[in-house]
Amino acid sequence: MHRERSSILPWRLVLSALALVLLASPALAGAAAGPKYNDKVIQTKDAKVIEGEVTEESIDGIKIGGVEINLRAVLRVEYSDAPLAFREAEDLRKVGRYDEAGTKYQAALSNQVARKFWLEPACKFGAAMCQLEEGTEIAAAEAGFKDLLKEYPKTRFRYEAMVGWGRALTANKKYDDAIAKFGDLAADASKAREDEWALRAYLGKSQAYLEAGRYDKAAEEADKTAKSCGTKFTDIRVQSQVIVATVFVRQVQYEKAIDLLRTSIRDIAGLVANEMEKNPGDTRLRKTEAICFNTLGMAYYKKAVKARSQDDYREALLGFLWNVVLYGNQFPNEHAQALDYASRCFKELKQDARATDLVQELKKSYPDYK
Repeated sequence: MHRERSSILPWRLVLSALALVLLASPALAGAAAGPKYNDKVIQTKDAKVIEGEVTEESIDGIKIGGVEINLRAVLRVEYSDAPLAFREAEDLRKVGRYDEAGTKYQAALSNQVARKFWLEPACKFGAAMCQLEEGTEIAAAEAGFKDLLKEYPKTRFRYEAMVGWGRALTANKKYDDAIAKFGDLAADASKAREDEWALRAYLGKSQAYLEAGRYDKAAEEADKTAKSCGTKFTDIRVQSQVIVATVFVRQVQYEKAIDLLRTSIRDIAGLVANEMEKNPGDTRLRKTEAICFNTLGMAYYKKAVKARSQDDYREALLGFLWNVVLYGNQFPNEHAQALDYASRCFKELKQDARATDLVQELKKSYPDYK
């Protein structure tokens, strides 16, 4: 966060600080292009000196002493003068209230000329993510990511936007385009030694293969990705295993899917508890767990439909209720699916009143759910 100082630093000190940052910049030192961290620099705004970070989006927006600064490093950054609407939009997006967040992003852009260099790409990215996660405006999300990367090719959201674009292409059933987009990201991230983004690209690629019905390729890519994660990227490893398990389900190998999913859930359980305690703002592992339980529920549900087994319907119900009870609407896509299939399980188990309650909740909370 920026801290405003009451006095103005001498310009020599300002420029010295800037020089240190420029010398420390990995990008200027010849490192591969891609999101990188960097030290803080001194900016000026409204005759005050502010300590903060600058992103590549700032190239045309930040001035020091009237001189344009050509910074090339991309940083994670929070601006102290962010409009209230933008901060509210970010908070709403984190808890899955995507419609409201999208409206706030639009409001944040009103009359913000001075902040446009960082605020516009941030709002464009946030709005596209809301459209993608909401699932009802996928075409708009695809266009949003495309426009963002065209207008701000060096944005700090570059890799995240490429993943979002690939996911939108997959959701729009443009599978070959999605596979190509994830391939571009994997090549770019690997060249820049951004291991996490390369792995997320491979994960997205395997998901596109899965949705295209190319199960052998999906399992092959997902298995390779899981083995490449080691112990560092647990959420990516487990989500890759979920794809393999989903292939098993679609190939009517229910027991294999169930065994793999139960192993994945055991592996991630302790890490989820640690995330909730030490880093409650990061929900990647919790969302991964939610995906695991829904997929486990689906494996049992498909098995129950085939065998007409009440025991399997009960096991399926337990999987879906994990999200209904524990996570609620924190993860809307998983929550909607859990409500839908938990109600089906209750109906098969002759508990019609409970089934009806969940159906009503589904219609009220997710009227566009199909």
